[in-house]
Amino acid sequence: MKGKIITNLKDNWILFIIILQPILDIISYFQAKHIGSSYTWTIRIIILLVVFLVSFLHSKNKKKLILKVLPFALFFIIHVLNLFRIHQFSLLEDTRYFILVFQMPILCISLLDYIKNTNYDLNKIKKGLCYNFVVIAVSIFFAYITNTYQYTYSTGLGITGWFSSANTISMILCALTPWALYLASNSKNLLIYSVTHIVAFLVLFTNATRACYLTLLASLFVLIFILFLSKEETKKLFKILITFAFVVLSIFTYKFSFTSNRLTIASNVTKQYAEDIQNIVKSDESQNNLLENIDFDNIDIQDDATILQILKASYIYEELIDIHGEQPVIDAIKPHLSAEALADNRLRKVLNAKIDFNDSDILTKILGIGYSRIAANELDLENDLQAIYYYYGYLGFIVYISFILYFIVNAIIVFFKNKSIIHDKEYIILLFIIVLLVVGGEYSGAFLRKSNANIYLSLYLVLLSFKLQQYSIKNKINKKKISFLLLHLGYGGIETSTINTANALSKKYDVELISFYNLEENQAQFINKNISIKYLYEGGPNRDEFIKSLKEKNIIKIIKEGFKAIDILVKKKTLIKKEILSSDSFAIVSTRCSFSSLLSKYGRKDVIKIAQEHHHHNNDKKYISILKNNYKNIDYLFALTKGLGKDYAEFLKNNKHTKILVVPNMLEANSASPSKLNTKNIISICRLHKGKRIDELINIFSQIKGKDSKLYIIGDGEEKSNIENLISDLKLQDRIIMTGYLNKEEQVKYLQNSSIYAMTSESEGLPMVLLEAMSFGIPCIAYKTSSGVCDIIDDSNGFVIENRNQSEYLEKLELLLQDSNLRHKMSLACINKSKEYSEEKIIKCWIDVLGNC
Repeated sequence: MKGKIITNLKDNWILFIIILQPILDIISYFQAKHIGSSYTWTIRIIILLVVFLVSFLHSKNKKKLILKVLPFALFFIIHVLNLFRIHQFSLLEDTRYFILVFQMPILCISLLDYIKNTNYDLNKIKKGLCYNFVVIAVSIFFAYITNTYQYTYSTGLGITGWFSSANTISMILCALTPWALYLASNSKNLLIYSVTHIVAFLVLFTNATRACYLTLLASLFVLIFILFLSKEETKKLFKILITFAFVVLSIFTYKFSFTSNRLTIASNVTKQYAEDIQNIVKSDESQNNLLENIDFDNIDIQDDATILQILKASYIYEELIDIHGEQPVIDAIKPHLSAEALADNRLRKVLNAKIDFNDSDILTKILGIGYSRIAANELDLENDLQAIYYYYGYLGFIVYISFILYFIVNAIIVFFKNKSIIHDKEYIILLFIIVLLVVGGEYSGAFLRKSNANIYLSLYLVLLSFKLQQYSIKNKINKKKISFLLLHLGYGGIETSTINTANALSKKYDVELISFYNLEENQAQFINKNISIKYLYEGGPNRDEFIKSLKEKNIIKIIKEGFKAIDILVKKKTLIKKEILSSDSFAIVSTRCSFSSLLSKYGRKDVIKIAQEHHHHNNDKKYISILKNNYKNIDYLFALTKGLGKDYAEFLKNNKHTKILVVPNMLEANSASPSKLNTKNIISICRLHKGKRIDELINIFSQIKGKDSKLYIIGDGEEKSNIENLISDLKLQDRIIMTGYLNKEEQVKYLQNSSIYAMTSESEGLPMVLLEAMSFGIPCIAYKTSSGVCDIIDDSNGFVIENRNQSEYLEKLELLLQDSNLRHKMSLACINKSKEYSEEKIIKCWIDVLGNC
């Protein structure tokens, strides 16, 4: 149990940190409400340090990681030293504020390095962002129905919920809502898509901030745009119509919204404020009514004495005059004189910082006037970019903005290099959100400098970076690298043959095995050490667990396993797609039909795309349809047998691109001595699955006349208990030995002690177990299930039984058991047949293809 918790924490720790963010915001709200202050900022600093430390410990290039973070650390040091020089330094406040502001780039750098080195699942970050949208929406709903919510504005307009800073939560909603809408657009379920629109509309429309309303409209228009451009979108037209309906709804209900009411009230307050100032000024007899005819909606005055009189009437500027004196404030306000400016508290804060900044020496202008200097007068700026500019000077502003611009410019460069990226919905939505947040941080404020908000910008920059890598990496092909796409590395025929091929190719090429599942029991120990292995999903399939939960009628487990099954299904596509797009290999080999379809669709033109078909088609219409429709960009289709090669040529007769080659699986070299064939023992090695029809073999064996023969069944699987019961019913426990799973070395002694190999499978491609048995000189009997069986077995080395004729199967089995001379005559032919599939011969086919390309 403890081990599972640690593993879960290790695999999901970034996801947990993301989900923790709105929870900390809610805690902060109740702390501030009940004890007057909040200390969650300390937790956020600890989180930042933990993320950097974990990234550093996992980094493969620690020096490079340090160098990336070093500019921010060096800037902080010289910034602090300068503040100390000008006697404007508060150790706690300036240090705390710097960390919270510059958390964004440091967090982004750390996560990029960690994910790159550990292959952390980016889908967890994507889901985490969506989870946060849900958490915030639900908390706002509960705050509303319990009447414990915070108003967005002191005028009683807008619903913020359990969040202290109205501006910050509005920007967080702006950050999360477009992403939630995008993820919903990937769903085939129109109900989910519609509900997401309803929730997005409610949380943004009722927030009352102009930023939220504009984000709602912009997000809906962008969603329509990406849906329209998307080449393959399920229920595309319906989704566009739903989104357009919400655009119309948002526009036509605007005049009834909190946002409209709030702007009307703000306009009226400004007008009233201007009138109050005008009345105060005009009632001042000392001015002899010089200001009586001034239009306060369009003030055009250059006389300092007159401006001073107006400023004194505007009480919000009295404090600035006390701090800086009359003339600096007069000079600062001149370009902005209007009724709105005189009532604009944000402008007052900006002018205060501007006066301080302009009065500073050149070194302070380069390094910034610092946060504590402004905060001491409770005049902290609201607009983010202006605050960063004044607090951290020319240098700090350039460092901060350059970091963000690096990603945006890179995204634009990638677009011009590969214009097909415009059809990538995720690319469009990420770029839109990042630009939205930077612009919103300036005009709405309280985002870039808030650690509970700018963390989202970090995450989006991380996602954009990896998205761009998928396209930009196309120019970095490794001409010696080959990748194999596998479902798993467990004990199966496909996996064994792929490992044999990979081991042989690794003598000439850099080989990478990409396995979707990471099974506890696998064949990794048989893989050459110079081959890299990448697992995409921790654990294996949950089909058995799901079926078990259905039988047990355990509702909770059914739901859990059901969600897990869906998660696996989605990730099987998205993670393999990601690997295909981001691979730097010059050749990618797919070992599964579903993976080959993805390789055809997403594989790059400058990469050799090879599909290996390991199974017989059995005239399956669905499978044949996939071959015809989904393999159009596959360069080579490797058939296991000559018969399958002819079939594929017929299936793909309209496909002028794909070349069909007969490339059998490779047989691993056998150094063990062959069987002496001096026993009457029969052997069968397979996975205990219904399709292998071991029950049929047991029934045939039970009819053998002599009782001096034995049957070895080597393997394990879901049919094990059924087979054991059948053996017990037939009272054959003494003659049929079930060994369970054995590795290659353990199988040798059973093969050397057997004289016949028996196979009763319903379907096979190129059954390597027959060749493995033949390498020990053992004659084989099998049903004619495919051309692969006929390619291996002929009259010289065994028997192929037509039409699953059990009587004939029994007859040939007894013939081999009784005729020792026949077995020995076939033995040499068996060994010679196995040599046709040697590494030397098969690898030549591979190298001819790869070398020519």
